[in-house]
Amino acid sequence: MKIQIIKRLSMLCALALLVTGIAAGQSAEEIVERADEAFTGSRIYSESTLTIHRSGRTLPVQEMESYGMEIGGDYHSLSVYRAPARMKGTAYLMIEDDLWVRFSSTGRIRKL
Repeated sequence: MKIQIIKRLSMLCALALLVTGIAAGQSAEEIVERADEAFTGSRIYSESTLTIHRSGRTLPVQEMESYGMEIGGDYHSLSVYRAPARMKGTAYLMIEDDLWVRFSSTGRIRKL
C-alpha cells in the first residue's frame, strides 16, 4: 500500500514539474542555453580518462587533466596528460583558435 502511494506521489511531482516547465514557456533554445551554462564559467577544471579498444585489444588508459578560463575576452585552455607513461607530461595549450603542444619526450614546443 505504501509503495503505491509513493509511486502516485512521484508521478504527481513529475507531472507538476512538467506542467511548470510548459507554463514557463521555455523554447528549445533556452533549454540548450541553460544546459550550456553548466559547462562554461570563468574557471573550469576537469579530469578525464580515455580507453581505446582496437582490434580486440585494449590500449593503455589515457588520463588527462584540463583547465580552462577566460582572460580578456579570449578563452584559454590547458590539457596535460597524466598517463600512460609515454604520454605523461605532454601538454596542449589553446588560446582561441591557436594551439600549441609541448612534447614531454623532447621538451619541444610546436604551434599546430
